[in-house]
Amino acid sequence: MGIERIRRINAPDFIQVDVGYAQFELVGENSICVYLRQGYSSDSYSDFTNKKIELEKVDGLWRILTKESI
Repeated sequence: MGIERIRRINAPDFIQVDVGYAQFELVGENSICVYLRQGYSSDSYSDFTNKKIELEKVDGLWRILTKESI
């Protein structure tokens, strides 16, 4: 296992997650796709990732179907 991976796995002193941009796309009557840019930072690592999250409304609650980095 590489040094960078070990640093990321070890518990950081702090974690901050931010969403800088979000776009919502209606897919069906009870489903949407959310596209977002997620910023992650800790005392040992930081990164930005574009993500796609598919949600479906079931019994009045939104549930995540899929989540992927794009």
